[in-house]
Amino acid sequence: MDSVKYAEHINAAAAKYKVDSALIAAIIRQESNFNPRAGSHANARGLMQIMPFNLQGTDPYDPKQNILRGTEIIAGHLRHYKGNLNLALAAYNAGSGAVAKDLARGVTG
Repeated sequence: MDSVKYAEHINAAAAKYKVDSALIAAIIRQESNFNPRAGSHANARGLMQIMPFNLQGTDPYDPKQNILRGTEIIAGHLRHYKGNLNLALAAYNAGSGAVAKDLARGVTG
């Protein structure tokens, strides 16, 4: 399993930000299929496909840094949306602004 290669970084980030390690691994699988050099048409980078405006000095292609920063971001969304995983994942993927617009229009799922 590809997640084993990054297990140490995933587990450290999970402990630091109190996020389930399985969730972190699932995000990485979905976003980059465990390719640390992945990039997107939207310019997201690395394992957790972090957008440049969210990097804050993070090397997007360094697995440890990328996993820590990506986990910090999803942890923030989980706090903001009071543990609602669907909303947190939507915000991670599309941004908090897009989620706020959907919520204002009554779209919840």
